Amino acid sequence: MNIKVILGITAAIVILVIGFLLLRPKTALVPLSASPAEENAIASTTSQTSQPQQTKSNAGITSPLKITVSIARFDAISFFSTSTYPTISGIANTPKVGVIINDSKGKGIVGTSEIPVTRGHWFYSTSVALVPGTYTLVLFVGNTITEIAKLIVNTP
Repeated sequence: MNIKVILGITAAIVILVIGFLLLRPKTALVPLSASPAEENAIASTTSQTSQPQQTKSNAGITSPLKITVSIARFDAISFFSTSTYPTISGIANTPKVGVIINDSKGKGIVGTSEIPVTRGHWFYSTSVALVPGTYTLVLFVGNTITEIAKLIVNTP
């Protein structure tokens, strides 16, 4: 075979491979639910995964799936407080987050799903006085648990 033919075939194969890699739809698999053990330990909150949506361009061609992941996190894995009305905080990319404070037996003591997020940050002060002890904090967006942390209330 002629060297020019071999170079032409090689160039065509390289272009096809690069085109395939650049044009294929990209997907992300992000777990958005808690484990069964975490779900049992949490007051009455359940988890569910988000449903991706397809978008159409003006020409009527369906584009690849666009997945938006809600992110909500505590500022710490463990919070320590000497106040019986502790304030917990975190970050999120959603308009609202929710928090449930469970006692050591997993029973929900106080919580809300209406904590506003301002410029990516949220704060929550309990409306119920907590006795010294260890509590589980559950952070959620909608019905999806995003994180679990610990709250330790010490004697002032």
